[in-house]
Amino acid sequence: MHLIRIALLSVLMGLTAVSQAAAQASLARESQLPSEQALNRLGLTRKWWSHATINVARDKLAHIVVDESHLFLQSTSGAISAFHSDTGKYLWTRQVASQDMAVFQAVTNDSLLFVVNGMQLFALNKENGDVKWKLRMPGMPASPPTADEQHVYVGFIDGSLYAFDLKRTQQLYSAGKIPQFSDLAMVWRYRTSQPITAPAVTGETVVAFASRNGSLYSVTKDLRRLVFQFETDAALSAPFVRYRNQLLVASEDSNFYSLHMQKGTLGWQFTAGTVIRRAPVLIEHDVYLFPEQGNMFKLSADTGVPAWSIPRVRNFLAATPGRVYVVDNRNNLVVLSNDHGEILGKLSLGGFTQHLANDRSDRIYVATERGLVMCLHERGREFARFHKYPDRQPILPEFAPDEGTTTPAGEPAAEESGEMTGEETPATENPASEDEPEAAAKPEEKPEDEPATEEGAEAEMKEEAAGEAPAAEEPAATEETEDKADAEKGEEEMQAEDADQEKPAAADESEESEEAAPEKTSDEKPAQE
Repeated sequence: MHLIRIALLSVLMGLTAVSQAAAQASLARESQLPSEQALNRLGLTRKWWSHATINVARDKLAHIVVDESHLFLQSTSGAISAFHSDTGKYLWTRQVASQDMAVFQAVTNDSLLFVVNGMQLFALNKENGDVKWKLRMPGMPASPPTADEQHVYVGFIDGSLYAFDLKRTQQLYSAGKIPQFSDLAMVWRYRTSQPITAPAVTGETVVAFASRNGSLYSVTKDLRRLVFQFETDAALSAPFVRYRNQLLVASEDSNFYSLHMQKGTLGWQFTAGTVIRRAPVLIEHDVYLFPEQGNMFKLSADTGVPAWSIPRVRNFLAATPGRVYVVDNRNNLVVLSNDHGEILGKLSLGGFTQHLANDRSDRIYVATERGLVMCLHERGREFARFHKYPDRQPILPEFAPDEGTTTPAGEPAAEESGEMTGEETPATENPASEDEPEAAAKPEEKPEDEPATEEGAEAEMKEEAAGEAPAAEEPAATEETEDKADAEKGEEEMQAEDADQEKPAAADESEESEEAAPEKTSDEKPAQE
């Protein structure tokens, strides 16, 4: 009997060791990152990787949320870990409310993260995770929240859509008037006949939502005034998205169509063949559909015309102008041509079974159930490309040109290039120099009784022209200047005749004047200065 017990104990210990080894091997496979060499073969590289705070004994990853600046990992117990979406820098971890409550996917606006846990709505600071306010809601929510910069909208099981004012809720919470006056945080309530199972979609002035029975509503954001009500032929099968002023809606009858958000008029329609359960992914002017057990489709969001389709693809990851990244039925990362849908390559993702359909940027985010997260991007694309809000694209710095190609500012550069910059002298003028004032003063040094000669008159006129105005700035000829020129020409002729008569004497006086001029210039120069 004792030997039997020992044998049974040995068998149990062996089974335990085998199970532990299998668990460790499974964990090792899940934690194995794809090699950089394998990624480079597909034109990809790993930007960063990190790990969320998760109790792996009883918890697992539930949702991945991303916007242009942050990445959030939500666990089934309500724990949230925050990272910088582009660098992977760890920011904070927060346990929101009690564990094992219904956890919906969180949403963000510019500064806050909104989380619905049970019957409570939380607003957290995206940068540090601090709770800005929390609100106990009047019922059991049935869909994830939707937020803009003024309101947050939540659908409920009783068919109601509630709108809560963000500023008023913050004031009530800061004043300690919540939960006593929680009803004051509500702006309005709109009641339908069936639960609101999909998140609302906001426009500029209206908000659209749908009930389970296929009724789609559009009401004004401020006064909940009904803009239109549209009845579909079948219940809605997936969350709908907004493209400009159109709503893109999928229904249980395998149809996918566009609906004007403010008029309620039907636009184009596309039949997928099988029902669409996953939310359509809108990237700029294209929409990607993933019907159940069917082909993946790329459609024009303007016309609904399909560009291409590919079978056995189940999840969207990211898109760039030239490529689309998806996941097939065997959890392989598949690279497709964005123009024609051809398969360019595949890579096994292993234990990375949590995939984010990133409609905000061109980054690829995948994670394991234990919280290991990885960010990939195309080689050569160091900066993310934003799809949904391109105006939030960071402004890149302008780099100065190389020193070898930079021309220093100054007069020599202006002479070589022939261009005017600032107060530099044009290339057509004689550039100013230190000797120019002295040269301009020389005619004043000539004795007043010195007789004029033809050579002296011409030299004097040239010096006066050089001192008064540059050649490039000489005004255009007019009748007045022509008359003046004729008078000066006549005066020159008369002086030339007189000079012919007095040429010998003038020549002698001119020679004496030339010899005396340097001495007089040197003597009178300090006085002129």
